Amino acid sequence: MAADTVLFAAHCGEWKDKQISIGAYKTKSTDNGAKGRFCEEWIADPLYNTGTGYNNHDFALCKLDKPLEIDQTRVRLELNEDELVPTDGDDLEVMGFGWLDLGKRVPDFLQYVTVPSVSNDVCKTVFGDLFATETMLCAGYFDKDGRDACKGDSGGPLVRRKLQDDGTIVDTHVGVVSYGVPCANAERPTVYARTSSRIDWIKTTMCDDLRSVAPFCNTDNKNFKNSDNNSDNNNSDNNNNNESESECDGEHLTIGIATDDFGRETYWTLQDSSNNRVKKREYFINNLEYETNICLKSDECYTWEIHDRYGDGMCTSRGCGSYTFTLNGKQLFSADGNFRFSKTENFCTEPATTTSSSTTTTSTTTTTSSSNVSKEAPSEISCKDSDIFRWKGRNSLTCQKLLRAKKLSLVRRK
Repeated sequence: MAADTVLFAAHCGEWKDKQISIGAYKTKSTDNGAKGRFCEEWIADPLYNTGTGYNNHDFALCKLDKPLEIDQTRVRLELNEDELVPTDGDDLEVMGFGWLDLGKRVPDFLQYVTVPSVSNDVCKTVFGDLFATETMLCAGYFDKDGRDACKGDSGGPLVRRKLQDDGTIVDTHVGVVSYGVPCANAERPTVYARTSSRIDWIKTTMCDDLRSVAPFCNTDNKNFKNSDNNSDNNNSDNNNNNESESECDGEHLTIGIATDDFGRETYWTLQDSSNNRVKKREYFINNLEYETNICLKSDECYTWEIHDRYGDGMCTSRGCGSYTFTLNGKQLFSADGNFRFSKTENFCTEPATTTSSSTTTTSTTTTTSSSNVSKEAPSEISCKDSDIFRWKGRNSLTCQKLLRAKKLSLVRRK
C-alpha cells in the first residue's frame, strides 16, 4: 500500500490502537526484518455491508503510528485499477497466518499458496446471492487438494505476480480475503473483495483523510522523517511517531514497553483527571521494545493503567518485560512487569510558566510572579500517608503515590 497505510478487511473489526506486524515471517515476532506498528487511525469502507452480497465492500484502512521504509528493489506492490483484472484462470498468490486445516492448526511461519482465478459467472452459480459480481472475485480449486485461504487469513492480500525482464517482481493487489465456506472445500472457492471496485475510495481516503505519504497522494505528506532504528536483533523499534517532541506544544511523554513472551496479553490505557482516554495500546508482538510518544497538557494529572489478560503480568519463566516513563526527556519512573492482572501509575504535569519575555511549558521548575517563590523541589520532602486520604475516591491513589516525584509544586497543589 504505502509506507504508512495498510489495507485490511472491514469484517475484521476495529483495529485502532492495536499492534500489527509489518512484513512478518514468524508469527508475533520481528524476526527476519518485520516491523511492529500500531493502527493510529482506522477507517472502514462506509459502503461495507451495503448493497447485495455477503460482506460487500469488505475494505478498511489502517494509518500507522510510524511510517516504514519499504525496499522495492526486488518486489513492488501496486493497487489494481483495472476491473478486467484478473481474468479467468490467472494464477494468483494469497498469503497469511490462518488455519492450516479445519482442525484449527495455526502456523508459526507465514504461508502462501497459488490459486487460480474463477470467473464471476461460476462464482455466482456457487454462492448465489452471497456473491456480488461487481465488487467481489473468487479464487480457488474445484477439487479436493485443500489449497486455499482459511480462517485467520482475513484481510490478507490476493496478488497477481508478474516477473519483469530485469528480474524484479510486480505484485498487483487484486483482492482482500473476505469469506469462504468454510475453506479448502471442493467446489467452494474463497471470495475476495475486488480491489479495483473501490480503488477511488481507497486512494481518496488515504490521501485526504489519512494524509498518507503514498506516491499517488499529491500533497506535502511525503515530507516525513523516517528514523527506523531497530537494533540488529530486531527486538526494538524506538523511532519517533507523529507526536514527536519537536511538534509538541505541551508536555512530551514517552512510554516505553518491553513485552514478554506473550505480548498479546498486554494492553494499557492513559486517562486524564476527567477520565477522558488520552491513549490506548494493545500489544501483539512478543519480546519487543516499543516507544509511544504522546503530547500532554500542562497542569494536568494522569492515570496510566497496564493490564495482563492472563494474570501473570509481563513475566514468564524466562524473565519479565518492563515499562519506562520519560517526561520532557527526564525519567518519571520505570518498573519490571512483575504484577498480576493490572498496575496503576499516577503523575502530573507542571503548570505552564509565564515570564516577562515569553511563556514556556515545563515539568521541572515554575516561578510565581506574585511572590517570586521558586518551586524547585528541595532535597527532602516528607510525605506520610493518612489512613483516610483518597484521591477521587480511589483506594490505590494514596498521598505517597501521588507525590512520588517529591516536588514541592505537587505538594502545594495537592
